[in-house]
Amino acid sequence: MEYALGETNRRRAIQEAHNKRHGIEPTNTQRALRSAKEDSFKKVKKGSPSQAGDLKSIKKQLVLLEKEMKKAAENLEFETAMSLREQLRALEKEELRLRSPS
Repeated sequence: MEYALGETNRRRAIQEAHNKRHGIEPTNTQRALRSAKEDSFKKVKKGSPSQAGDLKSIKKQLVLLEKEMKKAAENLEFETAMSLREQLRALEKEELRLRSPS
């Protein structure tokens, strides 16, 4: 543990010296926060396919949601990916319900 702390301090000193030489003032990164709902519900309309009961529409929506979920995960937007996954599961349940004979 001491070695790791020593290495961290050594690297920090090097970085601080570099910043001082080049007049760099370190700042925190600034990124606009978006709610997961804004991102995940962009393409899901109020008249969602699950309400319409159309299996073809549900399949298209499933493909779309899966692509968006993977894209969100690749962009490290895990809350958005989680929300999309929940929507995906809900649509899969709806698809099963519609497929099963009543």
